[in-house]
Amino acid sequence: TIECSDDLDPELNDNLGIPTFTDNCSNNSNVIVEMTDNKDGLTGCNNTGTLIRTWTITDECDNTSTCVQTITIVDKTDPTIICPDEVTIECSEDLEPKNNPNLEEPTVDDNCVAFGELDVTYEDDKSNLTDCGGNTGFILRTWTVKDDCGNAASCVQKINVIDTTAPEV
Repeated sequence: TIECSDDLDPELNDNLGIPTFTDNCSNNSNVIVEMTDNKDGLTGCNNTGTLIRTWTITDECDNTSTCVQTITIVDKTDPTIICPDEVTIECSEDLEPKNNPNLEEPTVDDNCVAFGELDVTYEDDKSNLTDCGGNTGFILRTWTVKDDCGNAASCVQKINVIDTTAPEV
């Protein structure tokens, strides 16, 4: 069993190994070792599932033997998330990051992001908006990132909300 981000090359990943073999006539250094992978079982999230690797050993007289290795590929690693810095905005500004250049989104990454998508959401705790008619104070924005396998991580950003604009007369 390996993580979806692990290398599938047995020469680069000691967890996979190569088959051991003996031959009655050939020197082991003259034997050809080949592998083929059947990836039809990688149907899970982030390209997880079962990979069937068939090893073929051929000696100098073209005699062959095969063996099958089952490799289970999983994604049990949470994505990473780094929250934007604490920020201060006016109470009249839009709280939606895509509508307000002063509000950034977090930096996210995942070990298997090449195979799937990351879902980034947020929830605002506005219970600390109390001064000046409930429009100033601060918001605690909890950002959450989830990968296709349900692994998740969160962080909290503080958004200070102020009112420095005098009323129009």
